[in-house]
Amino acid sequence: MTATFLGDRAIHADSATLDEPGIEETSGAAWDPTRVTAGDLMSSPVAVISADESLWLAALRLETEPHSHLVVLDDRRPVGVIDQGILAQSWPLGPFTARHRAVGQITPGRVHTVLPEVSAARVASIMLTDGVDVVPVVDRRGNAVGLVTARQLIRLVAGVDVTDTRRAGPRRTELG
Repeated sequence: MTATFLGDRAIHADSATLDEPGIEETSGAAWDPTRVTAGDLMSSPVAVISADESLWLAALRLETEPHSHLVVLDDRRPVGVIDQGILAQSWPLGPFTARHRAVGQITPGRVHTVLPEVSAARVASIMLTDGVDVVPVVDRRGNAVGLVTARQLIRLVAGVDVTDTRRAGPRRTELG
């Protein structure tokens, strides 16, 4: 086994993982982004919201449900993905405006999607080109079936179990 040392941790060339507690070693093939597909990485089921729904409802769902992203649908087709950051940037002034402004008004109306068989490398390329951190996965009919996040790609490259959905950081609180 070949290893390169980074400080006090060894990086194994044949496994691309760190000798560090809590990180299990995997074979090189397990993390190869050209062999792993969007279907292997995606979180599913995906949380969706209609483009006609209010920003208020979207914020409520992101605060109270275990989802970090909502895929915005227009006529059952993905037209965008929103998260708390996008909502915060788009939140209108005034106490009642958020209840009347539609989610579709803050999405670009177009989003790149991928089929489950697309490689993780291609998903990463789309993220870099589009400047996004999430890509919806759709079936052949265009229905949203999952999401691939930048976090999942990082876990893949780091050799960490991509199916482990635990998140670091504080838990969300109820929307007040």
